[in-house]
Amino acid sequence: MKRSDIHLRKESLFRQLVPVILLLIIGLLSSCAPDFIADNFDKKTLKHSEVAILPFEMVYTGKMPRKLTEEDIAKLSELESEAFMISFYNQVHRTTRRKRRKLKIRLQPHNRTIEKLLANDISIQDSWKMDSEELAKVLEVDAVVRGRIEKNQIMSDYASLGVDVGVSILEEIFFPNRNIGIGGGRTLARNKEVRASYSLIDYDGELLWANSSYSDSDWTRQSDEMVDQLNLRSARRFPYRKGS
Repeated sequence: MKRSDIHLRKESLFRQLVPVILLLIIGLLSSCAPDFIADNFDKKTLKHSEVAILPFEMVYTGKMPRKLTEEDIAKLSELESEAFMISFYNQVHRTTRRKRRKLKIRLQPHNRTIEKLLANDISIQDSWKMDSEELAKVLEVDAVVRGRIEKNQIMSDYASLGVDVGVSILEEIFFPNRNIGIGGGRTLARNKEVRASYSLIDYDGELLWANSSYSDSDWTRQSDEMVDQLNLRSARRFPYRKGS
């Protein structure tokens, strides 16, 4: 084969790959929005020692199964809220493996956060509506992380999250015409649209950092893996890092 023919083939292949490469770049850019970080972040957080991650606010944009009562939806919302909260706590710690990524502050253990909220008669859903300053005071921390999840459906395989919510009942609700076990790794639908936003708010109400991400993917993995994947994107961007 002549060199000129090889060169022409390379050019043709490159032209074919360009659209694919551009789509990949656009997908990466759109999946995670740029951070906002306050100009005075270092000064404002100089004396910060402990931060709490609040239960995530859950917002459902799709149709709920007709057999679900308001009580069912409230229960499942709180389960998912706590699942996202615990996952983000774990993913922030997961990203501290390298020395330069170590945290300058301590994250309040998620179970301690829930205990303090309940001790002050604050339910998970109550915490979604309360001021950040008030919650920081209740939790005795310097700042709080708020998360908001907008998605088109409720998760179906709670077994993957280690949560027992009555498997037989949920199978009847989500899969009335299928003989599928919820713990088998199947989800309610293949396509899940999820918008996630994260904000770090100082005890005096000042926004210090914010990040958001969007995913519209063909997820066939279990719910715990889906939640971790989504949270990991923003956990990598979480501030308070040594050497940064």
